Amino acid sequence: MAEHQRLTATPDQRRVLRRAWPHMRPERRGITLALLAGAAATATTVAVPAVIGAGVDQILQRDRAGLFTAVAALTALALLRLVLFRQSELLLISVGERVVRALRELAVTRLSRAPLRFLEAHPSGDLLRRTTTEIADLANFVRSQLPDVLTVGAYLVFTTVLLLTYSPLLTLALAVVFVPAIVTVLRLFKKAANPAFAAEAAAAGTVATTYRELVQSREMLQTGGGIGFWRERFLADHERRYRAARRSQRSLFLISLARIVQSLTTAVLLLVGGWLAARGSISVGTVVVFILATRQLFDSATQASNLVGQVQISLVGLARLLDLLTTTAPRAGIHAPRPAPDDAAPAPATAERGDLEIEDLRYSYVAGTEVLGGISVRVEAGERVGLVGPTGSGKTTLAKLMTGLYTPDSGTVRYDGHDLATL
Repeated sequence: MAEHQRLTATPDQRRVLRRAWPHMRPERRGITLALLAGAAATATTVAVPAVIGAGVDQILQRDRAGLFTAVAALTALALLRLVLFRQSELLLISVGERVVRALRELAVTRLSRAPLRFLEAHPSGDLLRRTTTEIADLANFVRSQLPDVLTVGAYLVFTTVLLLTYSPLLTLALAVVFVPAIVTVLRLFKKAANPAFAAEAAAAGTVATTYRELVQSREMLQTGGGIGFWRERFLADHERRYRAARRSQRSLFLISLARIVQSLTTAVLLLVGGWLAARGSISVGTVVVFILATRQLFDSATQASNLVGQVQISLVGLARLLDLLTTTAPRAGIHAPRPAPDDAAPAPATAERGDLEIEDLRYSYVAGTEVLGGISVRVEAGERVGLVGPTGSGKTTLAKLMTGLYTPDSGTVRYDGHDLATL
């Protein structure tokens, strides 16, 4: 029996972007241009507190010309920022859409070429969600949130450089108070969020599968009186998804602790900055730069906390999509078609109606997990037989083996005394 890998409900979320990079490589030039434009736009934003701080110092020195220069610089920065941010977003969205489209096409292609054994081994709702809903969520993230995520990251880097340039001592005070506290909050969030969001995505796939099966078999369920059972099953799946979603939301609550950290940091900066300014170690403008820059920094942190949930959802979706692409990637021996029978050997003659014999039939979609284990049945010519069992018990698999659509792992299926493999 050929080995077939199985999709993981909660795939590994580590190094997701690194694993996705081969799929982004054709767009590396566009990605580079978009990142450079975004970095330039962020730099114009970071420069604003520095210009305001310089203007404050000019006011204290009663330098009217210097003040007018600062005002002109602020106006130029505002216009330049508008142009650069717009260009960066357009480039990033364009590149992101092309990458997402390529991933979507690759996923559909891989599934269309995947062995039937692989497709039958997985709930159709889960495969459908991975190739539609989660890719759509990824595309929406690229259009709406990704530019903000990159802007926040660049702002953190540029602001740190700016503050170090103005006052290493005040920057050290900021780092001692802010960094350990915010790192602790982020670690707590990551520890809670990774399994929570992955479980929510898996639960959503289960709900989609149950709903699809319910809709497809609604007439049979209505006539057979099975609506109540399926309704209870669907509600149970939906309840599990609801609990998973609540768990995800509780993990998001941890991010709100960052606001307390921000308030404490601002208070420390005012105290230390005022003391240094009173001693003449720094100017009043420098204190203004720190307060404005850190307020923007905190606004970015707040924005990041609002984005972090969507980022986590997108990373989970990307990890599940990469899991699908990796699992369905062509491998030696897996996708190779069975050799065609020898046309020179004539097929045995069979009766128009004959006995169907199944002897010790075994079949697995995934190695180590038998769907059918040692089934033996004899159906005589003209006899009608009903096959009954719950979902997943192997009814459809047995029917496909009986009609020769599948080849058994072991055992034989004979029609009119002839092995189906010879017909």
